[in-house]
Amino acid sequence: MSSTAATTGCGWWTMSRRRSSASPADPGVLRGGELSTGPGSSTNQERPPRYPLVEGEELVMTAQPHEPHRGRTPAEIRASLREDRSPRAIRAALPVEDLDAFDREYREALRSAADELDLTPLHECVESWWRQAVLKADPLAYAVMVEQAQEIQR
Repeated sequence: MSSTAATTGCGWWTMSRRRSSASPADPGVLRGGELSTGPGSSTNQERPPRYPLVEGEELVMTAQPHEPHRGRTPAEIRASLREDRSPRAIRAALPVEDLDAFDREYREALRSAADELDLTPLHECVESWWRQAVLKADPLAYAVMVEQAQEIQR
């Protein structure tokens, strides 16, 4: 099987769309109403359950750790952020070490917006994190930029 479309996931699960070479009788392919129950089930324990989408394709879901940046180039990350500036897209583009801070600041901005009936803090939070996500899309270039900024300040 070869992977075709994109892989999605967040932290602890991954879904991939793949070309299927499985026959309808393949016990590893789950159909509507079927359930893989783990040890002792009729599915192959060496691979995750597969869910058919359309003829010849399937969806594979695993509980393996998944890093959102994995497999995406800085250009792809930046392009996705140009197309979608939603908090979800921004969070998906951020490095793992920034996720807790993003979540904390975003929730605080939501609370503030609700309390004050003013969306300005929320818009400012999203804009600030969008800029950080764009800059941090290329970790090496970001490190060089930080180093140059520190040199200028000395």
